[in-house]
Amino acid sequence: MEFRQSFGEKITSDSWVMRNLWQIKSQRYGNYLGLAKHPIKFSVDGIRMLINDAWKIQVVREKNENGERYAFKSLHGFRKLFETECQRSLKSINVSILMSHDTGIVQHYYKPREDLLDDYLKAVDSLTINEEYKLKTQVKELTKKNNEKDFMINVAMMEKDREVENLKKQDKIKEQALVKLSDQVMLLMRNMQAMKSKDRL
Repeated sequence: MEFRQSFGEKITSDSWVMRNLWQIKSQRYGNYLGLAKHPIKFSVDGIRMLINDAWKIQVVREKNENGERYAFKSLHGFRKLFETECQRSLKSINVSILMSHDTGIVQHYYKPREDLLDDYLKAVDSLTINEEYKLKTQVKELTKKNNEKDFMINVAMMEKDREVENLKKQDKIKEQALVKLSDQVMLLMRNMQAMKSKDRL
């Protein structure tokens, strides 16, 4: 949009996203031309030709000189890919609605609201070509798993700390019992020695 604006087109909220091409430089004088001021909406044929040229430039579809059909259609292939990928994770009625297919009498009774968007968001991962979205999703999932593991480790550590504290308390109780028992044994031995000394007298 900034590129188009730099050549004199006034960009508004009503501007076409895809527009006709214009001559950027004068072939004769090499100066910039301002032919972008009057945009024309890109037609269906223009989009088809643009996509076909892109296929050829990227050497995805080579020239078909013998008149045979291509392995896939240049534009309809995108719709086919969309439907195939969406069928894996969306309700079939929602796929039909997203593709503007006639759903028959069902369209009068089925009124999707937020569930259509939620359903579509399930397929975004498989429809996205750019790896950035997939990587962000993986990072979120791994962070969530990592947080869950950290939580589980913290809980286990707290339980171990409690067990150690309980064992320490039990050891203290046993120590105190041993001290009392040894004190009583000592007292008993003194009493016995005192009784023996009395018997000797």
